[in-house]
Amino acid sequence: MLHLYDSNILRQVLSYRKEVRDSRPVRLALQLSSALQNKNYVRFFRLLKRDATFLQCCICHRYFNDVQAKALLTMMTAYGRNSVFPLDTIWRVLAWDDREDALKSLALYGVQQNDMDCDQIILNRDHFIQDAAPDLKPYRWVDAKNTSPWSQVAHGPVPFSFSPISTVPDSFDDSDIYNKDEVLSSIFEKYSLQSEAQQMMLTERQPAAESRNRESRETQQWIKSKVERVVNEVADEQSSSLCRATAVEEFSESLSSSLIDSIIK
Repeated sequence: MLHLYDSNILRQVLSYRKEVRDSRPVRLALQLSSALQNKNYVRFFRLLKRDATFLQCCICHRYFNDVQAKALLTMMTAYGRNSVFPLDTIWRVLAWDDREDALKSLALYGVQQNDMDCDQIILNRDHFIQDAAPDLKPYRWVDAKNTSPWSQVAHGPVPFSFSPISTVPDSFDDSDIYNKDEVLSSIFEKYSLQSEAQQMMLTERQPAAESRNRESRETQQWIKSKVERVVNEVADEQSSSLCRATAVEEFSESLSSSLIDSIIK
């Protein structure tokens, strides 16, 4: 009911559950929205008087001045210049409380009573003040819908009871230092507990990490020793082969020298 002028209200209602769409408050809100958007001021006030509750009328009270102003403009356009209209009809149609209330409100819009007939008003569009913004005022027919105490209107049918007032806490110590704030204390305690939990998790993870590091070092040492052993064996084999080749070469040179000397002699 706070958005009766919203053109998307029907699409929003279609997104509700069926039992919500079919409820009386929602159906009434749709009917009121349709009446407002179609400028059907007679149906708008008739629905409020007939079907709406006290609180629903209070919510729609914000639309009263706007609906009444648009209704007067519609009447002036429809009935023509300087037409007359029964006063008793207009105050009932536009939901004023009585004749005096209607005349006071109509005067704010530039609508005057007929001097020739006090039971009629003159609808003259030239004198109409469309931008008039009268203050919202109470309506007796709205107040008459309230048949319950104000406490039940605000808090429901359950009898209202005052809650005991708690003692106001003092956040300052004897030295006037602000250190007894319950909210901050709870926050600090929360972060302290989180810090302790993280420390415990780190403590639990540390032995496992050390064990993994020790196993990694032992694996690296084993691999290193194997690699050194293989390298040494290969080096020994290469050294032996090199020595044998050198000895064969020297023997060949010596043998060749001996043969050459024998031939020469």
